[in-house]
This record gives sequence, structure tokens and C-alpha cells, in this order.
Amino acid sequence: MNSMLWRTVLGTFAGYAAIFVWTVMTFTLWWWVLGQGMAFQPGTADVTGAWLAGTLPLNLGGAILGGWVAARVGGRPASRPAVVSLLLVLVILGVWMAITQTTASGEAVAVVDPAPDLSPFEAAAVAIQPVWVSWILPFLGGLGVWIGGVLGHPGPEEGHAGRP
Repeated sequence: MNSMLWRTVLGTFAGYAAIFVWTVMTFTLWWWVLGQGMAFQPGTADVTGAWLAGTLPLNLGGAILGGWVAARVGGRPASRPAVVSLLLVLVILGVWMAITQTTASGEAVAVVDPAPDLSPFEAAAVAIQPVWVSWILPFLGGLGVWIGGVLGHPGPEEGHAGRP
């Protein structure tokens, strides 16, 4: 395979990894800031407006970071293909997850004790977000990746040697 293809693939994976690490770190911090009582509606696993008010901007920030990383790792001339492929991965996976949530039966609704004893990872496993959020996230992610890709695109003077 040629160098541009490898850089595109590497940029896509690096961008996705950056989004993953950002999301785990920031959502864990946000969980600790809010606590279970503020993150979930009382007695349920339905997330609150306070949770969404923090996580939607965090999702956008992670996508911007991922787009920036994809562009920088991709370098010239592969920065645009790396960003576009990351954008497509996020949108396709996000729409697929939104369809899955939309068509899922309502039988498996988790009831969570409002006592603050869930870890962030346990909470993530049982959290129920509104369906509209599932449909916004793929496009919010795509927008963020595009913005990050524009910010991270190496200029003509940088070439291959100018990337970090």
C-alpha cells in the first residue's frame, strides 16, 4: 500500500482513539462532578438535562480533538482523506446506533437506585438518553470532526515534516 493510504488509515484510527480517550476521561469527570443524583432522574436510568448540558459540549469537543488528530497524523496530502474517513465512521456508526435505539423495545428499562453507588462505567452501561440525542450525536460528531480537521490541516509549508 502507498504512503498516503497508510497515513489516511493511521489518521482515522488515531482520531477515533483520541475521541475514545477524551470521552472516557471527560464523562468520568462529569459523572464525579454531578453525581448519580444529578445525572439520573430519580429512581430511573433516564439522564437529566444537567447531564445532557455537560455531555453534548463534551461530545463536540471530543469530535473536534479527533478531527484535529486525524488531520495532523494524516499530514499532507492525506489529512483530508483521514478527516473525511473519520467523519464517515462517526456518522455511519452514530446513525446505526440511533436506529438501534429508536427501534429497540421499551421492555428493558433499567431502574437505578438513586443512592450514589454506581461507578461511571456502571452508569454508562445502564444510562438511557432521549432518542433525539441519539440522532443529534452523529451530526454533532461529524461537525466537530470537520472543524477539528480544518484546524489541524497542515499548511503547505509544513508538508510531511511539519506534523508533530
